[in-house]
Amino acid sequence: MSKRFCTLQKRREFLRVSGAGKRFYGEHFLVQALPNQENSGIFRVGYVATRKTGNAVKRNKAKRRLRSLVYELRDQFDLGCDYVFVARSSLWSVKFETLQHDFETVLKKVAKMDKPADQSCVDGDGASVSTGD
Repeated sequence: MSKRFCTLQKRREFLRVSGAGKRFYGEHFLVQALPNQENSGIFRVGYVATRKTGNAVKRNKAKRRLRSLVYELRDQFDLGCDYVFVARSSLWSVKFETLQHDFETVLKKVAKMDKPADQSCVDGDGASVSTGD
């Protein structure tokens, strides 16, 4: 069964994750992650591509690629966390396989993030492990 997720849509949600969340750097994007106590059954995802990334076509392509990666690798995400993916200018031009490898590497870093004891964690293999009762 694949995990459920929804999209961050409000500015305050993005600001909360970027302000209090931990940052994990990939070669082609940045991930900001923050445990969320309110929605423990799902994970939420937001996508950002600033004007530094390129024109509107390039920004939209970068966000489409990030959405595709999140959908394909949704089973590796931790439930009860919010994630914001910030595209870098190189994201839209690299091969998808390279981007997928970078994405998986960053997700392994995120899995090692310290979380409160009552939240579930993801181990290095991507399997969900409960740390609390």
